[in-house]
Amino acid sequence: MNNSDKLHKEFLDQFDTNEDTYRNEDLINKKLKNLNLAQDTKLKGKIFIWTQCVVTLYMIFIGIVIFCSLPLSDNVIIALLTTTSINIIGLPALIIGSLFPKDKNN
Repeated sequence: MNNSDKLHKEFLDQFDTNEDTYRNEDLINKKLKNLNLAQDTKLKGKIFIWTQCVVTLYMIFIGIVIFCSLPLSDNVIIALLTTTSINIIGLPALIIGSLFPKDKNN
């Protein structure tokens, strides 16, 4: 075997296609997917808590405004109640829709 054949064989040996290599790559891919899922789950929990706090604080604020008998006109109270209803329904719906997409590929 001449020198170029040895170099060629060494080069090809770097790309060993035995079963252990495929198992290691598969294991690495599975670990990366698990890490990604764990990070997504942690982020979803944080966003859930943030959304819950925002909605609760907003409801408390509106309750204080309405029940403390602040001198507000009927139009202002209607606007507050309308925006409160939209925010309480819309904010969690938007966040849940983005966290849990219907397309399973995301």
